[in-house]
Amino acid sequence: MNLFPRGIGGLLSGLGVAFLLAHAALPATAEPLGIGATPPGSPSYGIALAIAKAVKEGAGLDLLPKPFKSTGQAVPLVERGELPFGLSNGAELSAAWTGTNVFKDRQAKSLRLVARLFPFRLALAVRADDPARSLADLKDRNLPSGFATTTTGESLVAAMLSTANLTYGDVKSVKVADFQAMREAFLARRTDATIFIIGSGADQELARKAGGVRLLDLPAGDDVDAKIKAVLPVARTELLDAKDAGAGADRPVRILAYDFYLYTHDGVTPDVMKPLIAAMLEKHETLVGAYPSFSWQTPQTIVGDIGIPYHAGAEKFYRENQLWPASP
Repeated sequence: MNLFPRGIGGLLSGLGVAFLLAHAALPATAEPLGIGATPPGSPSYGIALAIAKAVKEGAGLDLLPKPFKSTGQAVPLVERGELPFGLSNGAELSAAWTGTNVFKDRQAKSLRLVARLFPFRLALAVRADDPARSLADLKDRNLPSGFATTTTGESLVAAMLSTANLTYGDVKSVKVADFQAMREAFLARRTDATIFIIGSGADQELARKAGGVRLLDLPAGDDVDAKIKAVLPVARTELLDAKDAGAGADRPVRILAYDFYLYTHDGVTPDVMKPLIAAMLEKHETLVGAYPSFSWQTPQTIVGDIGIPYHAGAEKFYRENQLWPASP
């Protein structure tokens, strides 16, 4: 059976991974291994459930989603070894690793990457009947800010505004605590725009409740990615077809993207890594069925580079199966 789209199912057997998948032994665990996520109904909780289902089917490994108000709240617990796994984006993990942003002076040097999952793709959206047609049109408008319990919210808005040569000084800031509070502020018309995560069930529901939304394109040009990276080094731009962008797009749209990761700490036994990663590869269809964004993940994309080391057991697996070094 071809496990992956785009004709790469044969890669597994070519690398010898298929044999490994069938014979990956799982060390016994007394209780499920926790994986930090956000509350039920949120994107990262859905991702955690998808991974838990795949690794249970493929390796008999029990993972249990542990909900937090934000992904950043799980980072210190994973750093201290009190929680085996977490889910977070590259920007947040990079801030934790370097001790910057909300992690100022608290470097999380025991964090280790396990797998790159897929990009979070997003844009700033306005209501369908809003006159704004471009990011430049958001000057002097009400935008969410603060994001006191998250790491990336304000940076994401600032990065997208920068591509239109705007800053928070050019708009009216409306303080929100987190992404859910941001959605509520948008629905209550306290803000004129909101971060819209493409493929997110919560944001599809937001679009429905708002009577439709319009995604605002990032501009094109050689300097755009440079402006993005000046604010958010792990991010980039992508041009999506309308069918991939979903609600709010009736034509191709240029959006912001940055990758989401499964991570751990250096004290987790290496023996867990082989069956876990092998099961994610083998049960790719299960992942996609539970969370469609996993269709992006392939053996060639599962290793990414954001300046944080991989767990020794994960790196060993990737090296043994010619999936190392990281892909762009």
